[in-house]
Amino acid sequence: MIKKVKIEDAVGLPLGADVTQIIPQKYKGPLFRTGHVISKKDLDMLRMIGKEYVWIYEKQEGFIHQDEASLRIANSLIDESLYVSGPSEGWAIIKAKESGIFLGDDKIAKKINGFNRTILTTIENYSLVSENQQVAKCKITSIETNERLLDKIESIGKDLKKDNKSALRVVKPMIKRFGVIVTGSEVYYGLVEDAATEKVIEKLKPYGAQVVFNKIVRDDKTEIKKAIDEAIQRKVEAIILTGGMGPDPDDATASSIKEAGGKILRYGVPVNPASMSLIASIGDIPLLGISAGFISFKKSFLDFILPRILVKEKITKREIASWGLGGILRQD
Repeated sequence: MIKKVKIEDAVGLPLGADVTQIIPQKYKGPLFRTGHVISKKDLDMLRMIGKEYVWIYEKQEGFIHQDEASLRIANSLIDESLYVSGPSEGWAIIKAKESGIFLGDDKIAKKINGFNRTILTTIENYSLVSENQQVAKCKITSIETNERLLDKIESIGKDLKKDNKSALRVVKPMIKRFGVIVTGSEVYYGLVEDAATEKVIEKLKPYGAQVVFNKIVRDDKTEIKKAIDEAIQRKVEAIILTGGMGPDPDDATASSIKEAGGKILRYGVPVNPASMSLIASIGDIPLLGISAGFISFKKSFLDFILPRILVKEKITKREIASWGLGGILRQD
């Protein structure tokens, strides 16, 4: 049971919730944490931050304190790639045990946030994270919660774990070996410098992936198909083709992928820059046809799609259709 007590009457009693201090532009965090026993010398500090009352908690059967509840929910949502720290101001903090790509289940997040007094918030899905980086946080917003309600919320994540799944996780990139095929007669003949290969290498490096096959070819179906075949023979795990993605009569990349046996899932994506790109596959090998315009931008469709390819996500047409909302990528 939570009780509101005047600070003078709280001397000698343990706090039932963190007392937050805010110093504009300098600090926001606990002045005193849950469990701290109020002393007379604390009173002036409490008055300085405008506190006349504090919460005092007395355990009541059938109810769970905010701190314990938040930690239980957080632990129900994660797998062994993450760990929980805290609580701090009622928040359970979820962090990565090692570097990788953060993945969160949108449906589970909506279920958790569907409860009035429960908050789950995360970093952006498919973000590359480092060891010990915070990826999510959750809390029960009331100082205590009904144990039966907590069991219901906790069961959402626990039910996933029965199928060896989790709502939140960090995954190591599963693809390391890339082939890069640069198309364009102007590049092949040396009239224009190849800027695409270095750009792709730069994008792959943070993920620990590398280019093991690289070839420049003319805008010619036979040459592009041959380069794709060569890349596959070199045991690449994914292929990126740059250029030749427009509607011009000499742009042959898309048709060449078909000639090589590729199945095109989507040609033209609702993500910009580099919207005239395609997603395809030959067997288990993903192929990306990236519009040459990606070279000129800090972020493009290549940045957007790479983490999805690296974790071997099964991409569907329905998912692609959803990318349009927020599909214009910021360049700052």
